[in-house]
Amino acid sequence: MPTTTLAAAITASQTTITVASASGFPDDADVRVRIDDEDMTVTGGQGTTTWTVTRGVNSTTAASHVISRGVSQDDAGTSGELSWNATTKTLTVTGTIYIDGSAKISNSALNTVQRTGDALPLGHLPTRTARSARRSPAAPATSRVGIPTTTC
Repeated sequence: MPTTTLAAAITASQTTITVASASGFPDDADVRVRIDDEDMTVTGGQGTTTWTVTRGVNSTTAASHVISRGVSQDDAGTSGELSWNATTKTLTVTGTIYIDGSAKISNSALNTVQRTGDALPLGHLPTRTARSARRSPAAPATSRVGIPTTTC
């Protein structure tokens, strides 16, 4: 997926953004991008560094973003799926899942994260893979800690 950065800060109501580079982004169709926790649809200016955007798509909230903040193409949107196998105590993640906020682990079992496949977008999914962590029964776990593989 192509990535770039904001060439200028933007407000929560701004519908035109300037990016450092449009290299790799589609230049002939609408494209969904993500900055921090906000999804946007680029509706104009494709192929240039000045884009017209629809803010806060996919039930995200339009927000202010600082200069040099990462901008990444987000084809998956909210198409991910979580499946829990109670027999093997395995949580399977398919597609792209963005975790905004925190998750509470309500047990004291050993929780592990194992990941295979393509690289995950930084800042949205686990930064720790194939390692274990012991959490206290009420300890919060955020996306920086990882997705627990036990009942949450």
